[in-house]
Amino acid sequence: MTQVEFHFFLDVLLSDKVQAKRGDRFEAMKARIFAAGYTLSDIEKITIDNLPGARSMKELTDKEWDRIKDKVLAGVEAKIQLRQGMDGWFAYINAVREAALAGRETPTPPTTPFRHC
Repeated sequence: MTQVEFHFFLDVLLSDKVQAKRGDRFEAMKARIFAAGYTLSDIEKITIDNLPGARSMKELTDKEWDRIKDKVLAGVEAKIQLRQGMDGWFAYINAVREAALAGRETPTPPTTPFRHC
């Protein structure tokens, strides 16, 4: 094995370990979010990339959770609000389609702006 091949192998090996540690931390954070009273549907769109503090490789301790909990739960709440706003718009779009097919008047759109999650 050449030195270049060895370093490539080492990079791949370390990358797998990094991803595994990040995955473990992300799962630990999700467990704490569930323990805070949230449901699977509340966090189904949340990924490791958009959860504050999830990309760290350190084990999630109680002390660390206490430090980042407010920011993490605020992020979860923001995602819930976005999803609820989108749900309102999707219901409106379906109502417009049904009204058009039935020859009825178009319903009033939701008051929340449409934003993609």
